[in-house]
Formats: sequence, structure tokens, C-alpha cells
Amino acid sequence: MMPEKIAKIAQIREKLIQYPKVEISTFRTPIEYLGNVSRELGIKVRVKREDLSGPAYGGHYSRALEYVFGEAMKNGHDGIVHGGPSHSNQNRLIAAICAKYGLKCHLVLRRKLPVDRHDVGNLFLDQLMGADIKWVTAEMGPELDREKETRYQELVREDRENPYLFRRERVAFLSCLGMLDMFLDTYQQLDEIDFMPSSIYLTGCGPTHSGILLGTRLVDPTIEVVGVRPLHWNAQEIVSGEVNTAARNLGEDIFVSHDEVVNPPEYVGEDYGVPTQKGNEAIRYFAEREALIFDPVYTGKMAACFLDHAYDGRIPKGSRTLIIHSGGTPLTLLYSDTIYQSLGMRLDPPDIL
Repeated sequence: MMPEKIAKIAQIREKLIQYPKVEISTFRTPIEYLGNVSRELGIKVRVKREDLSGPAYGGHYSRALEYVFGEAMKNGHDGIVHGGPSHSNQNRLIAAICAKYGLKCHLVLRRKLPVDRHDVGNLFLDQLMGADIKWVTAEMGPELDREKETRYQELVREDRENPYLFRRERVAFLSCLGMLDMFLDTYQQLDEIDFMPSSIYLTGCGPTHSGILLGTRLVDPTIEVVGVRPLHWNAQEIVSGEVNTAARNLGEDIFVSHDEVVNPPEYVGEDYGVPTQKGNEAIRYFAEREALIFDPVYTGKMAACFLDHAYDGRIPKGSRTLIIHSGGTPLTLLYSDTIYQSLGMRLDPPDIL
């Protein structure tokens, strides 16, 4: 690695030290070479296995949440209030971290889709780890934020505990720092194995994309970051805003415009949490060739985008690409019937003697 990049990484880490952090991700996840996919596509492809990071089936949120929980615990909070869709990977990890650190977990969950009524997958794990759940019908975004605020105020009035409320802008900033931290680790790891990609593919339209994009702009602007949003939000506005906020707070002279954020909208499909045919086919593609298991809500849709770009030449032959596997294994099992049917799979029942 060039001396100026080593110095820049060290400088960024010095700035990150000012923010409290707790250890959630306990080991360095591997960057695996996908030999079968690489040979077939004519592209050198590796995957960062963040699905192996952290407790309770893990995921990249274990990195994003280290600074959030660091702030909550430094300020003496004894509980967490957050919310989202019923089978959120982030909420599963929040419940897991609360269990590990002895904090009470309060989740305000949206009930909208048919799978929201299934006490399996992430929802089962949330309850198994002791999360207190309140059901609402609010849409994700400001409407659900108001429900979280209401739950927080209820707990404060009852004087039962001193909870930390996940307020959108603050948590987005701290999570962006966590993903920037993860990028710095990943970049050094890539340098050690002599595999510097020309592009990085990930799923998300918030701190995951923002933190990694900020990292590339600070350390290696030649790397293109392609995010794939899982829901119909304005990814360009959200990501550019989070990058610029984090850069400003870190004292870095970086500005990203909306147009510089690459996050195509066409892979969402009907709605958040609704699998797509392309996504399901991409899940089978990677499972059959690499035993790599993606999910139909997040990583499967990202994989579909990656394959399209590989086939249409947007990713040049012979180039190097890194895929971030952010986790979500429980979702694959939750949606197994849907994936099974969409792919025309069938298994004859065994003969019963």
C-alpha cells in the first residue's frame, strides 16, 4: 500500500477514536474468492463474508451498531428503543446485542406483509432473545419514527428504565462511522491479499452505502461503489446526505452530490420485503455455484444487479469486483416456500412403508 494511503487510514482512525465504541464483531471476516463464478463470468470476484460477523446469525450491522451502542452505554442507558419491519436483520442484531450487554430491548414492529404473521426467522429470534415487541401498522420512515417516539415516552413516563431511542439522523451518522471503520479494515485486508477491486457491490440505501462510499472517497476514489436499495426510498438523497454529514463531523473536505451516488431503483420490485423473480434466480445462481446463500429481501436483489452488470458488460471482463455479503440467513428460511415456488422447484414426498 502506498505510504500516503497508510497515513490517511491512520488519520481517519485517530478521528474515530473520539467516538465511544463497544466490541460486537469479534473477528475479521474472510474475503473469499468465488472461483466458479469468476470463471463463468470472466470477472475476478471475491465476497466479504460479513454474514459471519457478530452474534445470532450475524451480519454487517454488527459493525454499524458498535458506535451506536457505544454512545448508549457511555451515557448510562439501560435499554434500547428501535423499530422497523417485523423480520428486520438490524432488529435481530439489536436484540442480540442487548442480550449480551444486559440491556432491555424494545422493538416497535410494522405488521403489513403476510410473513409478518409468522413467528419464525428473525421475529422468532427477537422473542427468543427477550425483546419486548409492540405491533403497529405505520409505514417505515417518519410515520414509524413517531411510533418509536411514542413508545420511548411511555417507558420514560413509567420511570421503569432509561432507554436510548434510535433517532434516525443520529443513528445514521454513528452507523456510517461503523461502516467506514469496516471499510478501512476491508481495504487493508484487500491490500494484504493483493486484490484491489474496481467496484464494490452492496445492498442498502443508508449507512451501509454511505460509510463505504465515504471510505472510498477518502482512501481510494478509483473504486466505484454500487448500492442496491431494498425499498422505494430516494437513495441518492439519503446516501449523499449521510456521506456529507459524516465527512463534515470528521473534518474531512469531502462532498458527494446526488448524481454521484450509484444505487439503481429497479431491483426493489413491488415493495420492501417482497421477493423478485430476478432476485430468487440470483440466489439459486450463487447457491449452486459457490454454496453462498443470499436472501430475497436484501442480498438477493443486490446479486441480481451484479449479475445484470456482469452480463451486459458494465463490469468489464477481467476486472475485479468485491461483493459485500451483509447477512440475512433467517430471511432465506422465512421465504423458502416463496423461493421454492418461484424457481419451479419440487421434491417428491418419500414413500411411506
